[in-house]
Amino acid sequence: MRQYLITMTDSHGGHLLGLMPPNVTLFQVGRNGAIVPRSPKQTEMQNYLWYDVYIPAVRKIKKLAKRHPIVGIHAGDPTHGLNHPDQLVSTSTADHIQIAVENMAPLLQLENMRAFRFVMGTDAHEFGEGSASVLVAASIKNIYRGLDVGVVAHGLAEIRGTGVTIDYAHHGPPPGARSWLHGNVARYYLRDQMLIHLAELGQVPPDIFLRGHVHEYVHEVLRQSCPGGECWSRLVVIPSMCGLSRYAQKTTRSHFVLRNGLVVFVVDNERIVDVIPYIEQMDLRTKEQI
Repeated sequence: MRQYLITMTDSHGGHLLGLMPPNVTLFQVGRNGAIVPRSPKQTEMQNYLWYDVYIPAVRKIKKLAKRHPIVGIHAGDPTHGLNHPDQLVSTSTADHIQIAVENMAPLLQLENMRAFRFVMGTDAHEFGEGSASVLVAASIKNIYRGLDVGVVAHGLAEIRGTGVTIDYAHHGPPPGARSWLHGNVARYYLRDQMLIHLAELGQVPPDIFLRGHVHEYVHEVLRQSCPGGECWSRLVVIPSMCGLSRYAQKTTRSHFVLRNGLVVFVVDNERIVDVIPYIEQMDLRTKEQI
């Protein structure tokens, strides 16, 4: 039976450059102490992420999947947190959580979505100890009753009925220090993970190693000799669903190519038959004549 695995990560709800719906409902103290709703206007980057990246990808997935079962993974940092307080929509923890919950609605409302997992991300962005992922998952579980929703720190799962296994966590390898080295570190990382399973655990490596955190897309596939033949594993580092903050510009040494999107795995006849990146690319440099 054909199934679809939808993956996303690093949506950083609560940041001015993070994913945020156009009509998100937040709360503030109004007149006479009343708690009243407010809907902050999207920034240009939030508008781009929502209408040019996220919603078009969800529509394509809906058309692709038809009535086949779908499972989803958010691989960490659904919120931005308060450790880096610049460029925030709000300094309210509740607002960050609410934005993150409403961010997931387009995916969770797909009629054939049967299960969804959240991965605990970076403490600086999740209010410590994976709190954001736990709270977001709990809220979603109350809203979408009957949907199998859970949280993991580091998951190992089989896509039910397919035999395809996935190892998923937030932190993974960087894409590489230079453009011509793109994927080198990822391949070393993947080979190491495969050998750990084979040599140390005596197990066949998972079919997919899924990671986030580095805000870049990497996809590498390797073959390794296994008892009785050979086995193949792939590493996919999912791109983010947020822009490049001032802090990120510093840590990436002024990287100017932004890639955002979702990655979909198509599983059929007990194997991965396709990996589809729904990714958009933007040049962040200011172009002018002076």
